[in-house]
Amino acid sequence: MKSIKRIELHCVREAVGEYNRILTASRHVAKLLTDLQGKYDCERMLVLCMDAKNRVVAFNVAAVGGVAACAVEPRDVFRAAVVAGAVAVIVAHNHPSGDAAPSQADVEITKRLVSAGTVLGIHVLDHVITTHDAHNYFSFADAGALHG
Repeated sequence: MKSIKRIELHCVREAVGEYNRILTASRHVAKLLTDLQGKYDCERMLVLCMDAKNRVVAFNVAAVGGVAACAVEPRDVFRAAVVAGAVAVIVAHNHPSGDAAPSQADVEITKRLVSAGTVLGIHVLDHVITTHDAHNYFSFADAGALHG
């Protein structure tokens, strides 16, 4: 008989209590994400897994990239959301350069994530690009650019 590999996925939950509040504005999301991202010199894609009341139930680092890019696939983003039983996600990544403007690659991955979320029944509430400064961010939702 052939054996089956056991795979474990860990969503970060130990710190969720501190962040378990209802998120209602992109500026609150940007502040939370800037705190979670820290001051990394490489891009990191985070996923905030949300319940039906827009409270964070888990968060996960979906990908780590270089100084100018972070390759991520929808499966990497939604894996944690499915495990956490999330009904929605907010995805975010940082731009170590300090320029929060989205690249064409950022626009394309956002479209892919919105489409994948629609298929899975997990709504993408926003994609936020943060910098080291919590006041310097870009929100796809605020810009009306969340479309699949």
